[in-house]
Amino acid sequence: MLAFLCCLALVAFGAGRPTHARTQAATPDAGGGSAVNLQSSFADAATPGGVSVRSVREGVADKSRYYQLKQAANARAAAQPSGRVSSRVASQASDTIAPTISTHTGGLVETNSSPSDSNSAIGTSRYIETVNGGVGIYDTGLHMIKQSDVGALGAAETFSFFGDPEIIWDPATKKFYYVMMEQLVDSTWRLDIGYSKSASPNNADTDFCHYTLVNTADKKLEPDFPKIGGTIKHALIGVNFYDTRNNYKNSAVGWFTKPSSSTLKNCPGTPGHGWINGMPFTPVPSRSIDPSATGYVVASTWSGGNSLTVRTVTSGSKPKIGSARSVTVPAYDIPAQAEQPNDFALDTLDSRLTQVQLAFDPRLGRLEIWTSLATFAGAGSGVAWYEINPAGSLDQSGVASDPDLYVYNGTVSSDRAYKSATKNAFGSNMVLQATASSADENPSIVAMSKRGTSSASDLVTVKQGQQHLDFTCESTDVPCRWGDYSGLSPSPIAPLTGSRGVVYGVNMLGGDDEWTTENFVVSP
Repeated sequence: MLAFLCCLALVAFGAGRPTHARTQAATPDAGGGSAVNLQSSFADAATPGGVSVRSVREGVADKSRYYQLKQAANARAAAQPSGRVSSRVASQASDTIAPTISTHTGGLVETNSSPSDSNSAIGTSRYIETVNGGVGIYDTGLHMIKQSDVGALGAAETFSFFGDPEIIWDPATKKFYYVMMEQLVDSTWRLDIGYSKSASPNNADTDFCHYTLVNTADKKLEPDFPKIGGTIKHALIGVNFYDTRNNYKNSAVGWFTKPSSSTLKNCPGTPGHGWINGMPFTPVPSRSIDPSATGYVVASTWSGGNSLTVRTVTSGSKPKIGSARSVTVPAYDIPAQAEQPNDFALDTLDSRLTQVQLAFDPRLGRLEIWTSLATFAGAGSGVAWYEINPAGSLDQSGVASDPDLYVYNGTVSSDRAYKSATKNAFGSNMVLQATASSADENPSIVAMSKRGTSSASDLVTVKQGQQHLDFTCESTDVPCRWGDYSGLSPSPIAPLTGSRGVVYGVNMLGGDDEWTTENFVVSP
């Protein structure tokens, strides 16, 4: 953590917005781990031997260290036995049941930005998907109601770049909340933020209230990898700040006060807002599946480690973040880049967290934190998942991996169904989804599940993909961009009978000069 985090100022917060906006190409100095529009996702860096290479990914905490760790992980993966054949069709263990994929359908398609940064949320009557190029509003049967440019969530007419959108459902106010970073034509940055006027929006522009959140201390710093969560009273947004040369500077959590749970005809004025400084790299606020006055900010060590940090967030007139508690977990390491059946590897990022849920687990009788990260496992990459007691201890964990596959870009979710204080069920089961590939298998969407204290299932295929080759595949020395994250959220309207809930998800599928997404419904 850098000492000058203390000097970040409170934000300027605006409520104006345009009638329409369209995503455009990133400017050459756009840094961080943002979507890449018609430019490389990698920056020049010197190897330990002094040779300049284009093999260091943007949006990391330490470019040189990231390069060294990735090279070591790649070498470690290459030294493992070859001649792999997928074992994904292996029989299930006797006490496990594979996840049930009840629905899956094609989502949004993009040809001029990469990666997808797929994310989604399921509410009581709508399912919303966001990607770097657009936003899709669906009914709960995954039938499209309206598709818009992601700029419909933006708040400026004169901009050069939108990216990293995220969407969540909030059970307390019965609204969807979003965040997205935006660069203006003067090269300054801000966050576009807002919420739906009701539980049933049909239009990303007119059915949402739109605001902005600005780091007035230095508007040239890019607020990268924004992660949204919160408490009953406040929305929380964790970000990493980068300068114009893509160098990591510091991290913080922005916040704003939520509206009431009533349907809004008009958007309220500027809500309370601010920044909480002194956060670790990639601070991820918890997404409340059950309403909670208390939230959490969770972080891992991007380069690998054996612990996560948990900070409690309490809500008064302003949110307050407590000191860090260390939670010991099994050791994790930065993953190797993933193979696919061509000469271009795929980016698996580092060991940061990408999503955190807070959901009641009836087996344990308390709210639990669910989260995941990428780690070295299987053929070279796996997804480690955790269920954590917020008081500071690990309840259970595992790794989704296969000795013949690279597994990456994963997300874990509880199956908790919460519609109201009297209509809720489940929460002791989990679903995990990810991308899996190898030198013999195209990048595909896979899932696994675990019921209660039973063993975790094997990975099963949700949707078979194809080889990926887009404009980020500059050369065989540089991995193509992939991810940078995917989405899972439990349905609040799942039938309350039986022994398991329903989870909605989205992930990226590659292609030739494009990527698509797949939305799906899965039960553990």
